[in-house]
Formats: sequence, structure tokens, C-alpha cells
Amino acid sequence: MIVIAGMIGVGKTTYAEKLAEELNVQLFKEPVDDNPFLPLYYMNPKKWAFSLQLFFLNKRFKQVKESSKLKNAVLDRSIYEDEIFTRLNYDTGNISKEEYDLYVDLLDNMMEEVNDLQKKAPDLLVYLTAPKEYILNKIVNRGREFEQPTESNQLLEYYSSLLDMYEQWYTNYDKSRKMRIDVSNYDIINNPADWQEVYNLITQRQKFEYDLVGNKFQLVYEDKLKDVDVDLGTFDTPEECIQSVNQWWEDNNFKPTYMRMWYTNNSLVIDYGNHLGFYVIKGVNNE
Repeated sequence: MIVIAGMIGVGKTTYAEKLAEELNVQLFKEPVDDNPFLPLYYMNPKKWAFSLQLFFLNKRFKQVKESSKLKNAVLDRSIYEDEIFTRLNYDTGNISKEEYDLYVDLLDNMMEEVNDLQKKAPDLLVYLTAPKEYILNKIVNRGREFEQPTESNQLLEYYSSLLDMYEQWYTNYDKSRKMRIDVSNYDIINNPADWQEVYNLITQRQKFEYDLVGNKFQLVYEDKLKDVDVDLGTFDTPEECIQSVNQWWEDNNFKPTYMRMWYTNNSLVIDYGNHLGFYVIKGVNNE
């Protein structure tokens, strides 16, 4: 699963469509054209902001569940970045504290279900960004009337704040491996060489099997039921950590029910079907 992330007008749909076509996988489009609340929101954000965010949240939850069943898929925006817009609407007074708290509670409940899916996080998140002026020109030129900034509708301030929040969100994002692409450097529609370069960047980034930073890698067993952590040693590579786990299983005639992996905080978590116990490979720096 590859997620294309980024703010309004940056070109996510174009990138997502080309990538899905190139990979020959299903594309899950952002629910914009069939969204009855979006134009209403731009006309009266205080009245429609909460309804709009619930609509997006529901659709994105459905998409991540459906895409997790597939071997490969491309998502045009996803549930992992949905809260950015709700938070901004709360900060600007379009959503009340009670509405925001309800949204966060719903999102938390949904993410608990996402964490139980076979594929609980993207294989790669591609964050598209560009200078503010470039993005604003894109918004103006694509011609959606309700998106056009004027002196009275404060959309310039909204877009500026949104871009700042996206930058902070990307810095803190740790659900999977990730990469940033400045779309102002490429013309993937009119220049095939530009698209080929972007495609190569994405597919090469996706190939790294163990994406951890460190000159050593610590293997830990965490038992949530007993609330203990067992240090199983420090190795030169993540592959050696995996080999150590497999060797222990082989020596003890143990066969895991399944094995799933996900990234968080420069760690690779290995779930082998116990639900209460996990192996964790942590990237560390040993002098």
C-alpha cells in the first residue's frame, strides 16, 4: 500500500493516478467529486466543517480497510492525515471543542480497528509538497470556484496554515517509511523523463526491507502481559536480528501463527501472533 499525502492543490490525484497505472494496482481516490459537503463547507465553514470531516473520516476508514485486503494499492490521501484538517478547523473556530473531542474519539476507535488489520500501515507514505506560491497558483489554475482565495474568504490564511500543519505532521509521522517530493521540481504530465525519475524514486524507496537508522540494531522482546522487556542483544544489521529470532524459533520447534511488521519511532515491531508479546528491533548509535 502506497499513500500519496499532501495539502490541497499540490497534485496528489495526478501522482496517485499515474503511480497506480504504472504499478497496475487499484487506486482509491479521495472522495471529492461525490462529496456533498465540500462546496457547502467553503460557503459556510462554521456550519458545515464538522459534517465535512465526518464524511471524510468515514470514507477514509472504509478505504483503508478495503485497501488492506489487497496485495498492493495506491491511496490518494488517507486516514493517517485526516486529523490535520479537523484540527485546523478547530483552531480557527469552525468546529467546537465538543465536536473535536467527538471526532478524536471516533478516530481513535477506528485506528484501533486499523491496528488489527493484516496490513495496519502503508508500505510507504509519499508526501508531496512545494513552495506556497506554487501551490496557490495550482489551486487558482485548476479552477474550482469554491476553492478560490479572495480578500473576504480568508482562504489564503487557511492554505498557509494548512501547509505549516502538514510540515509538522510529516516530521512526526512514524507509521511507516516515508519520503518527501517537491513537486515544483517536476512536470510529470508533459515531461516523461520527470515522471520516470519520480517513479524510480518511489519504487526504490519502497524496496528497503528494513528501514531503520543506526550503526547498531538492538533486539528486544516485549511482553505486555507481564510488563517486561528482555534485551536479546545488539547486532550489526536488522537482518541479523531477524535471523536470531528465526533461529530461536527453529531451535525450539516454534511456528508463529503469522508474522506482521510495522515501523514506529525508528523501531521495527514484529508481531508473530501472540498479541501480547512482540519482538522489537531498534536502531541505535553505539560509539
